[in-house]
Amino acid sequence: MASQLKEYFPILDNRFLFSVVDGSIRLFIFLGYIFSISKIKDIRRIFEYHGAEHKVVFTYEAREKLSVQNARKYSTLHPRCGTSFLMVVMLTSAFIYAFIPFDSFSLKLLSRVVLIPLIAGLSYEIIRLAATRESSVLNWITLPGLWLQKVTTKEPSDDQLEIAIRALDETIILENAEGQLAVI
Repeated sequence: MASQLKEYFPILDNRFLFSVVDGSIRLFIFLGYIFSISKIKDIRRIFEYHGAEHKVVFTYEAREKLSVQNARKYSTLHPRCGTSFLMVVMLTSAFIYAFIPFDSFSLKLLSRVVLIPLIAGLSYEIIRLAATRESSVLNWITLPGLWLQKVTTKEPSDDQLEIAIRALDETIILENAEGQLAVI
């Protein structure tokens, strides 16, 4: 789509501007999809479970007893959420792709596939570091992901919190049995 816009806006011959427009289009499609599905009743219920998951993870990270009462007080927005990760991936990829010097479709596609591990790893580190530092530039990068979580997480019912607690309890049992539980 950005390539078609290039025909009408010659300024998009600039590789960096083209990448910004291309990334913006991809981001707009992604956000449109998320906002659209959020209107579906069954998806809203999934987003309530997503909120329950975050509240229970916060309770666990605070080293509090996993209970509905303890979990209820926490936010549904979590700094290391997969939603935030996807948003950071999209922003990071738009930035990195701006520096790819290829004009042919084949080379661009190949470079994008080859760069997936780099972009994913860099995005993961951005999310991880932003979660450990109260005020940093990284927090600004992850802020759009937290905003998007206002769509992808909803306030859960107590029943949903109980299910999230049970899921985490079972995970802890399995991880302890395998000796792999990371203490946060």
